[in-house]
Amino acid sequence: MGSDFDELLRFIKKKYRFVNEFIIEQVKDKILPPIPLQEASLHYFLAGGKGLRPVMMLLASSAVTNDIDFDKLSSVEEKTLPAAATVEIIHTMTLIHDDIMDNDAWRRGVPSVHTKWDLNTAILAGDALIGLGFELLYGVKASSTTILHVVHELGKTFREICEGQQQDMSFETLPVTDLNLEQIFDMQLKKTGLLFMFAVETGAIIGLDDPNHSLVKQFREYARNAGIAFQIQDDILGLIADEEKLGKPVGSDIREGKKTIPIIHAYQNASHEQREVLNKAFLNPNASKQEVQAFLDVLEKLGSIEYAKQLSIDFAKKAVQALQATGLNNQALSLMQAFPEFMIQREW
Repeated sequence: MGSDFDELLRFIKKKYRFVNEFIIEQVKDKILPPIPLQEASLHYFLAGGKGLRPVMMLLASSAVTNDIDFDKLSSVEEKTLPAAATVEIIHTMTLIHDDIMDNDAWRRGVPSVHTKWDLNTAILAGDALIGLGFELLYGVKASSTTILHVVHELGKTFREICEGQQQDMSFETLPVTDLNLEQIFDMQLKKTGLLFMFAVETGAIIGLDDPNHSLVKQFREYARNAGIAFQIQDDILGLIADEEKLGKPVGSDIREGKKTIPIIHAYQNASHEQREVLNKAFLNPNASKQEVQAFLDVLEKLGSIEYAKQLSIDFAKKAVQALQATGLNNQALSLMQAFPEFMIQREW
């Protein structure tokens, strides 16, 4: 890995601490009562996270202004921090509600919110976080035009995330053989990609203080492709990642019947005998370790995991090309170019 890759990792870890500390402070100040609603709202933030969306927002704001500081928040990052916190808050809210809908007992190595407390508390914690997220946007240091644009775009993004979640739930009732890769792409873009796109685009908009600046389109295109690469890598990790690094049991995506890119590819290309092997583990909560491993062996033979890896690489390349088209040349932009590589190399 190059020096930009190492610098990016350092940047992500350091800047996410600033974002997470700010969020914890805001939740403690604004979400009451402390027990149980505040505790439930804080739960995943205290467990830690990747912080990729908020940090990439900060980085985008730095890239368009050439204002970056590794040891503290730069002036443009100070302006952008409330919006970066909002992105992480909204993302965390979707995790709380997703865990309810998927009946997942664990997240980030800790009990899920509805498991640790109860269903009603988890729903309220998610709802409280939505309110807090929108409230914090008014702390962004930018013109009223920029803030109103960001609020509008977040509302639109949040609505489309819900559409993606509904698609995901609807797909659960369909046989895996009735779905194609294009449907999965569309669902995943709405469910997870759009918030990443919002983060990067908003970072550029706040830095420029101009929603209509010509550079915004390129940052959005970058984010779209990097976000897709991110999700495909998530699909791969959901199948083959180390359990301790992933924070959830190996094979859970198979047993839960998650319709992801490598799994759809496998079903589309499997022989009758191979489908029988796949069906023994897929959507079977009681599938044995041997059946899960046999499932993975079929994916390996069909090249489904390699297919997904190559897709992720292709989208990562498109992301870098979009940044290169901006004509900018600074340290923040170099780190953003390293990010797609980070997406396809990460193990968590």
